[in-house]
Amino acid sequence: MASLSLGMLGAALVLGAVWVIIFPQVLAPPRSAQLLEAVDTAAERAAIEQRDVELLNGIRAGAVQALAGAVVLATAYFTWQRLRLDRETTRQELELARDAQFIEGFTRGVDQLMHTSPDARLAGIYTLERLAKHREGQHTVTEVLNAFVRRRVPWAPPAPDQSSAPPSTDDLSVRAPDVQTIMAILCRPSPGGMPRRLDLHEVDLHHAELPGANLVGANLARARLYGARLDDARLDSAALYKAVLTRARLVGASLVNADLSQAKLSYSDLFAADLSRARLTGARLSHARLARANLVGANLVGADLRDADLREADLRHAVLREADLRLADLRGADFTGADVSRADMDDARLDGANLSGVLDSAETRWPHDVDRGATGIDPKSG
Repeated sequence: MASLSLGMLGAALVLGAVWVIIFPQVLAPPRSAQLLEAVDTAAERAAIEQRDVELLNGIRAGAVQALAGAVVLATAYFTWQRLRLDRETTRQELELARDAQFIEGFTRGVDQLMHTSPDARLAGIYTLERLAKHREGQHTVTEVLNAFVRRRVPWAPPAPDQSSAPPSTDDLSVRAPDVQTIMAILCRPSPGGMPRRLDLHEVDLHHAELPGANLVGANLARARLYGARLDDARLDSAALYKAVLTRARLVGASLVNADLSQAKLSYSDLFAADLSRARLTGARLSHARLARANLVGANLVGADLRDADLREADLRHAVLREADLRLADLRGADFTGADVSRADMDDARLDGANLSGVLDSAETRWPHDVDRGATGIDPKSG
């Protein structure tokens, strides 16, 4: 590098000498002897030579000034380049230091998370939470916390011929405070608004306290959420296939386009919840509270809704084929355009329900007091 700099300096000196000494002579070459001899008097020849010298000196002075300006510009350019390189070097050094700090903190947090002491685990969780606030660490930390929850509170759904053990009555914060803390962290809005990818399939989160949780797109398939509090939670597009939500509170929750196929929701509270376009095929919703719920376009094929409270529910264009609605309270519900082919609504209460454009079939069982001809029901072949 030093030899290269010296070489460039030498070349610059040579070019500068050429510019100042030779270039002016090219622009204003001295008059030849033949031209001067043609002048009549010595005084005139001396005057001509003087003017030539002054012209040459003026050109040289301009060349020197131009060279000085070029030197200034070159100095400014090289100084700027040096500053830019220094800034880039400093940035790289800061990035390396930040990466080293992240790796050190991440390693310490994971080590604490694996500790047998509950206090040490909580310390590790909070360490990882701080690291997750940095954009580059968010995904990695989320994956680690997901894996910890799956390992810490796994739940294997019982076989069809077996009954599951009754859940404990202890809240998750008592039973597994570290998991409750992690869930509170994972369910908050992520820094910078980046969506978190939560994979919490087959975990046992019964009696978890998660009001207002952000679980959009989360994978909670086959998870046990018995008695969980999820009021005002956002579960849009979440995978809750075969999840256990018996006696869960989901008041005002948003489950738009969620997959609740074959989920257990008996005795759950879904008052004013948004289940529009949700998939609830084969779901168990007996004794569930669905009053004022939005079920527009929901798929409830084969769902069990016995004794469910669906007062003033919005069931427009919902698909209720083969659904069991016996003893359900459907007063004031809006069934406009709903498909109730082969559904069983024996002894259901339909006072004030809007049945305009409802599609039924010969196998549909209506309450005895329903006059199909007077309600606008559109018969449909089975």
